[in-house]
Amino acid sequence: MMVTMVTQPAMSWVLLSYRIPREPSTPRIAVWRKLKAIGALQIGDGLVALPNDPRTLEHFEWLAESVLEADGEAIVWQATTTRRDSESMARRLRAERTAEFEELLAEVSGDSAPDERSIAKWRRELRRIDRRDYLRSPGHDEVRIAIADAATRKESPSSAEKATK
Repeated sequence: MMVTMVTQPAMSWVLLSYRIPREPSTPRIAVWRKLKAIGALQIGDGLVALPNDPRTLEHFEWLAESVLEADGEAIVWQATTTRRDSESMARRLRAERTAEFEELLAEVSGDSAPDERSIAKWRRELRRIDRRDYLRSPGHDEVRIAIADAATRKESPSSAEKATK
């Protein structure tokens, strides 16, 4: 009796493979910024990935159009990977978002007297990170609570302020 071990795919991914001419550099930089804004995982030169869902597929189709308009080459496809590779890629994506949540938390926690502009900026930044957090990375709830606490501190005057009034 022969036993064959097969590694089962763990996740499905959307991949974008692209190449853009070096000159002019503006389209290449624009695509790089868009990839960063959507939180794409760089897995090789000109090869990026995101977990497969309709939204990420649309992101990459839209970016492929930008690459083609810049006289480049692009292809978008859906792929499954081995469990080991999927776990590695997912771990990298979570680590990137977790680092962003930690950075925002440090900023929020470090401001003892936040104003409305700071609170609004932190909320915008949290939403921006959330849009790129495809795998529910740790840190979101802690940041959300810290921002809510900061808003509460801002709205209720301190005891010292109350005593002077």
